[in-house]
Amino acid sequence: MTIIPPNPCLEASLELNKLGIKTIPIRNKIPTIKGWNQYSDQSKRGLKKMFEKPDVDMAIRTDNLTVVDCDDENTLADAETLYGKSPFITRTPRGGGHLYFKNDGETSDTQYLRKKNLNIDIKAGQGAYCVEPASKGYSIERGSYLSLLELPTMVPYAPLKPRDRNLKDQRISGRIRDPQKAKKGSDSPVAKDGRNTELFRHARELAHRNPHIKYKSLSGACYELNRAFDPPMDDWEVENVVNSTWKYKQDGKILVAGGEATSLVTKTLLKEFSGNPDALVLYLFLQQSHSNGRQFAIAGEAMAEHNCLHGWTRKRYTKATKDLITMGRLIRTSQGKVFKPHMYLLGTQCNKTVLSGL
Repeated sequence: MTIIPPNPCLEASLELNKLGIKTIPIRNKIPTIKGWNQYSDQSKRGLKKMFEKPDVDMAIRTDNLTVVDCDDENTLADAETLYGKSPFITRTPRGGGHLYFKNDGETSDTQYLRKKNLNIDIKAGQGAYCVEPASKGYSIERGSYLSLLELPTMVPYAPLKPRDRNLKDQRISGRIRDPQKAKKGSDSPVAKDGRNTELFRHARELAHRNPHIKYKSLSGACYELNRAFDPPMDDWEVENVVNSTWKYKQDGKILVAGGEATSLVTKTLLKEFSGNPDALVLYLFLQQSHSNGRQFAIAGEAMAEHNCLHGWTRKRYTKATKDLITMGRLIRTSQGKVFKPHMYLLGTQCNKTVLSGL
C-alpha cells in the first residue's frame, strides 16, 4: 500500500479557491509559471498540476487584497496601530508578519515607506503576490482562511497609504494637490482649510479600528499625520484633537462614517431598564430602525417570522411593546383598525394618563 504524503500547499490552494482567492506556486519567492499575473489555471486539476512538486511553496495573489508586509515583530505592532486591526495575520520565518486587508484602491509600494525608515512593504491589487502560510516556515497567527471573507479596509492614514506614486508627496489637508497643478510643478495648493476636521476623522478611524490603542500611539499617529499637512497645524491644535478623540474613546462614543449602526446606552438608561432587559433590547432595535422621527408600526408576528430579533416570538414582542408604553419610552400615536396597525413614535418619560388616551 502506497501512502501519499500530505501536500499542505495543494490543500490550502483548494481551500482558498473555494473562497475565490487565487494562488500561484513559487520557489525561493519567485513564481514558477510564466505570465502568472495574466493566466493561471485555478481549477482543481490545474491546482494539482501547479503544486504537484514537493519543493514549491505557495503565494496568494493580491487581486482584491492589500497586504502590509512587516520585517519584524515591532514593525508588525506599529503597522497594526497605523493601518488598523486585521482579523487575519500570518507570520514569516524571520519573525515578521503580514496584515491582510480588503483592497480599497491601494497599490503596491516597496520603496516609499522604506525611505520613511519603516520596514514595511505594501503588496496590493493586481500584479502582486504574498507568500502564504502553507509555505515552509510560515504560519497563521490570527484568524483562519474564512477571515479573508470579512476583511476590513485599512485605516485611511494619509502619509502611509500611497495611492498615486507620482503625487504621494503632494498631500495637503489630508488630500492631494490638484493633479494638473502638481504635474506642472505648481506649489499653489487647492485648499488649506479642513485640516482639523480631516485629522479628527483620521483619529476617530484609528481609535475605532484599534480598541486597545494607547494614548501615546494615538498621539504619535496624529502628530505624524499633521506633518503631512501644508502647513502643519500648531501642536496645541493637534493635542486638542487627540484629547477629544481619547475622551470619546473612553466614553464609548467613537462613531465613524460607514460604520455599523450604533446605539448609545447611558448609565441612566441601564438603570431604568435594569429589571426589563427585553424592553431595552426592543427599544434599542427601534431606536436604530426608526431614528428619523417618523411614525412606525410594530408587527410582532411579522417580526418574529423574519427573525428581526433572534429567537423572539410574537408574544415576546407584544409584552416588550406594552412595557415600553408603560415606561413612556414608546408612544402610540394612532389606534389600529382592521387591516391597519397601531402607529408609534419613540418617546421619553411622560404622563401615563396622556399615553392611555392616545
